[in-house]
Amino acid sequence: MTLWYRSFLVFLGAYTVGAVPIGPLIASWAGVPDLLERGSKSAGATNVARHVGWPYFFLVLVLDAAKAFFYLKLLGYFNFPQSTILLSAFALLIGNSYSIFLRGRGGKGIATGLGIVAFLVPIHFLFLCIVVWLVVLFFTHQIGIASVAAALALIGMSAYCISTQGEHDTNLFLLFMGLYGVWRHKQNLDSFFKKI
Repeated sequence: MTLWYRSFLVFLGAYTVGAVPIGPLIASWAGVPDLLERGSKSAGATNVARHVGWPYFFLVLVLDAAKAFFYLKLLGYFNFPQSTILLSAFALLIGNSYSIFLRGRGGKGIATGLGIVAFLVPIHFLFLCIVVWLVVLFFTHQIGIASVAAALALIGMSAYCISTQGEHDTNLFLLFMGLYGVWRHKQNLDSFFKKI
């Protein structure tokens, strides 16, 4: 089997893993079968928190992050090149946001991104993103805005790494992930700035 063909199968597998709709599945199990018709109509942990409860938020967050982390960990175990791992990380994000199982709908990619970041970066980078998320959540009480703040922290760290280490593929991908996280929350930002 050629490397190109293996990489394609791995990319397809990553999209499929990312597309597994953890949020709607957990919500349905908890008695809310129509999650995608409620609130933001998102499949992510935030919408689950609003309509099912905070304990389920953390369950969805952990499961979405874990499936991304362990998929990439598996690729690392089998010594796939970094380029294939980064393409698979991209596919995980796209699968989560535009799930084939939800006819192109999905989450905003934050929990999946958390799993990806946990695999790609040193632990103190991940810790900083989590601390930023918690602090902003404490002051704003809005998960979406806290997620944007964490994405901005990732952008800042990625830009710093690019300036000190050069434009390595991983640093550029992390920068893309941060920008993607902000873009996926543009409606939250619009709503937030209209209130202030």
